[in-house]
Amino acid sequence: MLIDVLADSLAVTDVLIDVLADSLSDNDAFIDILVDSLSDTDVLIDILVDPLSDVDTLIDVLADSLSDVDVLIDCDSLTERLIDTLSYVDKLSDA
Repeated sequence: MLIDVLADSLAVTDVLIDVLADSLSDNDAFIDILVDSLSDTDVLIDILVDPLSDVDTLIDVLADSLSDVDVLIDCDSLTERLIDTLSYVDKLSDA
């Protein structure tokens, strides 16, 4: 299930790129604004390219964050906690 969530999150890469492209559709104006702020095109390029340059790096970052799925989510205990929480909410609403 966690894999499905991650896949859904990453499945819209094309949409994300389209949204970014639309937001940055006037590249000259965008670059002018950022270059004025940063005054160094090399720094600008590094800042923009480095985080997005490598899909493997992105996946590695996500994998590192979720490095141990078994520890992160114990489905049985998570389900029990959710049921306990919902039972508590029902009791509160009945009160």
